[in-house]
Amino acid sequence: MNKLYYDACIFQASANDASRNFEHCRNITNPAKIDWVVVFSREIIISECPVSEILDAFEVQCGSTGVVYECPSLSEAKQAARQRRAEKKALRQLGFGGNDWNHLCAADFARCHGLISDDNDFFDPQNKASPKSKVKGSAVKDHIHSTFGLKVMTSSDCAARCR
Repeated sequence: MNKLYYDACIFQASANDASRNFEHCRNITNPAKIDWVVVFSREIIISECPVSEILDAFEVQCGSTGVVYECPSLSEAKQAARQRRAEKKALRQLGFGGNDWNHLCAADFARCHGLISDDNDFFDPQNKASPKSKVKGSAVKDHIHSTFGLKVMTSSDCAARCR
């Protein structure tokens, strides 16, 4: 079974009906539609945004529907990061870093197959001039795929996989 890591923005958008990605994020956070292992770092997400109640509800729903989820810690992400110093430097040159790096390393620690995010930093952070652009750059996404083996997807890419 595939393991997919959820970035913080997925949970934020799933609770905000004004978000342009609301429907997709709502679908991929609906355990009735999930047939993969969900991975997210509660510790990293909560340091970014106040969604602990959303995460609590998601965990309860997953438990009651049999959806498996994993929550690697920040220290586990940092453990994975120690093995990836060269990749961090290369990604930094592309404009990628901060908590996004922690999310990526948490996904790496959990041996995920994919990472779901609508954050432009996971695609092309140097091209943030047009955040509503339907076409995203792919410099970071491609580098992550080639070095970590993780497929970076948007919420709409992932929602297409829902049951």
